[in-house]
Amino acid sequence: MQEGVIVLDAYGSIVLFNPAIKKLLNLKPEDLGKPPIEVIRNADLQAIVDRSLKGENIQQQEIRIFQEGEEKIFMAQATPFLEKYSNLGAIIVM
Repeated sequence: MQEGVIVLDAYGSIVLFNPAIKKLLNLKPEDLGKPPIEVIRNADLQAIVDRSLKGENIQQQEIRIFQEGEEKIFMAQATPFLEKYSNLGAIIVM
């Protein structure tokens, strides 16, 4: 899979990421359990996460991430994991 995937729990912490996003954003196993803002440090991505955790489906949105002096541009889409009356988390595809 070429798309980067990040799975979040209901509290907005990273519980899983795939090899594609690991490579693209230099994620490490110790990043699990942390919110994206602490790991990726991007307010736009965190806004998408916050909206998704409130139950909102986010259609594609451009995200610009600066890491190690390099700009990376992604199209991000977020989908909440909903169960009847509660939000179980979200999945972000970039």
